[in-house]
Amino acid sequence: MTLLATIISRTQAQLLDDGTLFTTATVTSAVRQALRDFNQRAPMNGAEIVAVVAAQKSYKLTGGTFPTLILDILDVLKNDDTNEDDEPLDFDKNFENNDLYIRLRTAESSGNLLIRYTYSHTVNGLDDETESTMNTEQDQILVDGACAYACRTRATGIIENNNLTQESVDGYERAAKRFMLTFNYGLERFASRPMPASEKRTTSWLADTDSAI
Repeated sequence: MTLLATIISRTQAQLLDDGTLFTTATVTSAVRQALRDFNQRAPMNGAEIVAVVAAQKSYKLTGGTFPTLILDILDVLKNDDTNEDDEPLDFDKNFENNDLYIRLRTAESSGNLLIRYTYSHTVNGLDDETESTMNTEQDQILVDGACAYACRTRATGIIENNNLTQESVDGYERAAKRFMLTFNYGLERFASRPMPASEKRTTSWLADTDSAI
């Protein structure tokens, strides 16, 4: 489990800084921005089994065993406990008072629903999170992204003890572009990983009016 403090130290080390130019506050903000990009491109995949309530169409997915922030619903299936031949179900998704719901187009009478979704990575110590979900390679990708955003922040700073020269601004911008390129290469690898799948949906994607939350 990699702590935020470790990510900050590694980012500062990669920028050849001891915290003088790239402060803890600056790097923390940069980590937050890089993590946002990571979650938009290569989020975590999860699944939960929810017991069917006879004749009920609407199910709340906030709270309980679900993660704090679900980014998107991948599929809702009628769970097959015996052969794993789960049956895709047609559904819609919506928010009510910041709570996420799915609504089946046809209610089920019994059994369980298998709900697959994506949710956010977290870093222990960032925004009150207590768990880090990334592996070692993903940590390095996050550090690359944090370096890019830290350089951008440094380049756009206006009020400093010693005003930046144009050459310094240009240097930070060039460094930010290099780090961002490396960051995006790393993200692409994880973004291209196949999503979990059971039996393929028979509905056309053209019928889905809301492909992402």
